[in-house]
Amino acid sequence: MAVATATATGTVNATAADAEVAGAAPAGWMPRYAGREVAAGCVWLPRLIDKGRRVLEGEAAGRDLLGDYLFGVNDPADAQLLRFLGMTNRDVLAALAQEPDDAAAAAELVRRSGRGPAECAAWSARFSRLNAPFLAMMDADEGRRAPGAGTAALRLAYNRVIMPPAYAAYRRAERRRLGLGETPRTGAPRRRLAVALLLAVGILGLLLWRRRR
Repeated sequence: MAVATATATGTVNATAADAEVAGAAPAGWMPRYAGREVAAGCVWLPRLIDKGRRVLEGEAAGRDLLGDYLFGVNDPADAQLLRFLGMTNRDVLAALAQEPDDAAAAAELVRRSGRGPAECAAWSARFSRLNAPFLAMMDADEGRRAPGAGTAALRLAYNRVIMPPAYAAYRRAERRRLGLGETPRTGAPRRRLAVALLLAVGILGLLLWRRRR
């Protein structure tokens, strides 16, 4: 079983032997931050930074280290923040490579985006509102919610509906990119994730309706 340990700078090192298998992403790693956490006035930014640092570590190792996570334009939530900041995956990774401190990196990313505090606050409120079902499912999957039937239902929806459509395509793209320097194709995975999210919201709504009857 792979073991991952977080360091003070936010980088993570896999130490188990099976994590060393060529091309294998070690199990057990997850971002330190929940989706609702804020940095430099932007919700989700701490999580984007944490995953970005993991990507940089994977690039140095020549393999994907994100495990069951997606990064950047391939992740619907990351993509929303990137559009708001007007940045690409590479823009974020370049800033992280230059700034080892997470808070300073967050401030630098927002500075480069040209966004002001009021814009960040308004976007963050809208993001949290529109993505509330997704954030609840993610918290349930990562053990950030109290146990119970609702949490179990959210975890099931997240793992059986939301994420599977994107995993295979993203992993192939990441292996290609790490090996050949190619940029991942984003259109098809993002469309599948959008459909999956709509289905999951419908399932979540049905579950909540049945509980209230």
